[in-house]
Amino acid sequence: MRVKKRVLILSAAAALFFMSSVLVFAEYGSGKNFQKDKQEKWTRRKQEQKEESQEFKKSLEGKTPEEKHQDKESFYEKTHSDHMSAIKEKLAKNNKLNEQEKDELISFYEEQYRENATWRNQQYNRNTSFLEEIANSAKTPEEKKEAVKKHFQEQKVGGKTRWEKQRFEKEAKKKDFGLNYKEKSEKEKPLKERQ
Repeated sequence: MRVKKRVLILSAAAALFFMSSVLVFAEYGSGKNFQKDKQEKWTRRKQEQKEESQEFKKSLEGKTPEEKHQDKESFYEKTHSDHMSAIKEKLAKNNKLNEQEKDELISFYEEQYRENATWRNQQYNRNTSFLEEIANSAKTPEEKKEAVKKHFQEQKVGGKTRWEKQRFEKEAKKKDFGLNYKEKSEKEKPLKERQ
């Protein structure tokens, strides 16, 4: 009688294990499918972000510069919040980092966001002052156009330098924790970066 109970219990345990394994494989698939599913999820999310960004740009049409600036800040805040939620979710699943390291990474990303928000506000204020100054200057329309072009070209270079610096800091921070920093493949890079 005891042997029958043990066989029955072991059979039931094996069945439960098998059923839970089936559910896991059904959700994630095998190793190859898991990576493919993960890539597809990432691709879908990138497409959603692109569509959200395009819709947002359309929503700015016809607004004053101040309204555009406020809307952009709200959009960036929402995007940052979504990004941080995804990072926290990913870190919660990470068994290689302890809680202190996870908190340090989260603080690092928050600090970079605050720096970017401050930088955007400073750029907005500089641009507003510069454009008012140009509008009130005695320069010819051609000179004004050239000055505006030069101003924004310099700002673009400064912004790219800033972005590269932050990207390097992120890469260094991840390497400090033994995490891989995913470089974009040549296919993923914009055409400008490939040249």
